[in-house]
Amino acid sequence: MINNSLKLNRLFLFLIFIGGYASLALELIVLRNLSSFVGNTSVTASIIIGTVLLCMALGYYKGSVYTLKKKSLRKILASSFLWTGIWAFLSASFLISSFIFSLMYDFKVYSNVVQTFLFSFLMLTIPSFLFGRITALISRYFHRTNPHYTGKILALDTLGSFLGSLLTTLVLMPFIGVNHTVTLLVFVLFLSYLFLKKHKFISLILPLFIFLTSLAFNSNTFLNATFNMVQNNAVSTIRLIPQDEGKSTLITINGSLAAKSSLQNELLFPYIKYIEENFIETLPQEKKKDILILGAGAFVLGKSDTFHNYTYVDIEKTLKPISEELFGKKLSDNKKFIVQDANQFLKETKQKYDLIVIDVYGGGTYIPMDFVTKEFFIRVQNRLKKNAFMTMNIIAKPMKTDDFSQKIENSLFSVFGTNLSKIIPERNFNPWIQEFYNVLYTVYNRPQNEDIYTINKNNLMWDNIR
Repeated sequence: MINNSLKLNRLFLFLIFIGGYASLALELIVLRNLSSFVGNTSVTASIIIGTVLLCMALGYYKGSVYTLKKKSLRKILASSFLWTGIWAFLSASFLISSFIFSLMYDFKVYSNVVQTFLFSFLMLTIPSFLFGRITALISRYFHRTNPHYTGKILALDTLGSFLGSLLTTLVLMPFIGVNHTVTLLVFVLFLSYLFLKKHKFISLILPLFIFLTSLAFNSNTFLNATFNMVQNNAVSTIRLIPQDEGKSTLITINGSLAAKSSLQNELLFPYIKYIEENFIETLPQEKKKDILILGAGAFVLGKSDTFHNYTYVDIEKTLKPISEELFGKKLSDNKKFIVQDANQFLKETKQKYDLIVIDVYGGGTYIPMDFVTKEFFIRVQNRLKKNAFMTMNIIAKPMKTDDFSQKIENSLFSVFGTNLSKIIPERNFNPWIQEFYNVLYTVYNRPQNEDIYTINKNNLMWDNIR
């Protein structure tokens, strides 16, 4: 019979709580990290959650048939917490994740779904299995002496999961960053391991080495030096990559190319330069216009305009101080920055605009699903004044030789109809090579005329009057 001391009971109940906390925290950190590689969609989330639940179920089963012995229970629990700490470091650290996805690209694995499956299988199966086995083993330990502990075990496990969910996303990630949240999780798991070990000094060597490694690889200094990372919070991983011999800077958000900042216009992205020269610099000066820019980037568009009214909308609040540091000056008084999801902003605002620029589609493989729908474009249309312009940049194949390029244009046309125009701002555009380019879709908000010329009805002589 296993010694059912009060002290041991309290320790095991505490470990149930830690297991619930750590399992949810690890899952959320991995989901957050993978947004830089496969995006943050319901598909990728379902794969990760499904993998965790399946492996935890296997752990529950294994723990239910494992032979309990007085001397081995504490040992197997200690080993489980040690290995969950090691796997938490491996699966949640940005450096390791980046290395694994680089290998996938080397082996020409490009599908986000396949990449997520492979990463989940490689990195999440073992810790999830161990979390499940820990819970099952401790539950059996209590059930042998007092079956009434079942409710307490479930309550503590659920409470731990509850705190692991809220504390990780609402407190730790926003205030200390994802990278430090990883190290804190590793520390908690190793601390649980040490509570179970009797020979502390010898048992400390491996976890201390892993913890210090996690502390180094997840430090702000290391991530900045290795990946040019300046932010790694609950919403975004932001990297600033020097370009053009230091004359410009690429800004990536969650793995997608978000903007290119430079004091020299000729170094900007061609589509940004095109919008600036043809839609911003040509704005009439006799009356102030209202301009809405969805996707603030580096606040490049309109940076020199101090006359017209600008509203920038982006979900990442740190873009403003980053941009102000890059350009060495604050936004002028005619510009305001709203931290909000662009789709939600369009739902709530009642204001209409003379020009709406949509630049929410990143340069990576991830495209926000909410921003390609007919419903989203209807909201954009409803925010346009009469005779106003909308222009949006998206990376697609101009000749529509793939499903995405065809469907995005179909979706736009279903709302804007014949008022829709398409521009390829890049100089190296070659229609014979079916590659992805920056494509600008532009709309002039006026009543549509769907008349056509036919042999029987041709009033060209009147329409062609200048």
